[in-house]
Amino acid sequence: MVFKKGAIDWFDFPISSLENAREFYTELFGWEFESMDEMPYYRIMNDGVPIGGAYIMEEIKPGMGACFYVSVEDLQGSLDKALSLGAKLTREITEIGGDKGSFAIIQDPNGISLGLFRWGPS
Repeated sequence: MVFKKGAIDWFDFPISSLENAREFYTELFGWEFESMDEMPYYRIMNDGVPIGGAYIMEEIKPGMGACFYVSVEDLQGSLDKALSLGAKLTREITEIGGDKGSFAIIQDPNGISLGLFRWGPS
């Protein structure tokens, strides 16, 4: 992945059935779902390029949906700025295995969930 500040680089969403999601999104967009051995998560590939992910959730309630992740250079600095602008922290900074990066999830002042993502090792 190539870092571009402010770009939407990733999304993920809950699914209740891998088979149903795979059938629907493969038929509609040609997406492929790859298992990530280190976690219960499926990477979504578009023409061989990772674009997002899906995770199993038994009960998906109305209003639950995709979370978009925006690239930032300084995760802590961006998080602090978002909080000072009225955002709420809904998930602390979380490291992703290896040197993939880290993320935090906020809720903007309108209640919309948004991920902040920094690529690469800490």
